[in-house]
Amino acid sequence: VAPTDAEPLTPVSAAASAAEPSPLSIDRIRVEDSLVDFADYSLVLPFVARIEGLKGVAKGISAAADSRATLSFSGRVGEYGEADIDGQLAPFDPTHYTDIEIAFRNIALTPLSPYSATFAGRTIKTGDLDLSLQYKIDKQQLLGKNEVVLQNFRLGESVKSADAVNLPLDLAIALLSDSKGRIDLAVPV
Repeated sequence: VAPTDAEPLTPVSAAASAAEPSPLSIDRIRVEDSLVDFADYSLVLPFVARIEGLKGVAKGISAAADSRATLSFSGRVGEYGEADIDGQLAPFDPTHYTDIEIAFRNIALTPLSPYSATFAGRTIKTGDLDLSLQYKIDKQQLLGKNEVVLQNFRLGESVKSADAVNLPLDLAIALLSDSKGRIDLAVPV
């Protein structure tokens, strides 16, 4: 029996409960010595990549509408490559707000041969990749910037692929390369 001075309980409508997120708040998630595996078996040659030794922190995860979680992660890619992920996002609505920078440095290109074989009909003989991706989303409006630097990029043997384009790729690589063998491209999104 409820005390007489207590206010009666009123049922919460489904619409009202759906409009208000549950009161979730996580101060910090720390990741140490983790592994991220990625595989794509849809290609002419299967592709598998790993980020090893992944470490970092995600802070300020909250279901509040105006919350911003801060991310800072780093790891190794292959023998000499590095990956860094930094930025902020609205954790429960990343299309409302995201500001993320992802950098890959000194990534060997030869493991990317499955992609070049599928879409260019050639394997990759040599080369290294530096890739900087910056993506900002504000109220579902995307603004992105991709910076790609290829060093000592050379194509290898031909591979039969129905999806491959028929272009003079060796000529394109020669025209895009500077005197130090670098191809530096910036592609806005």
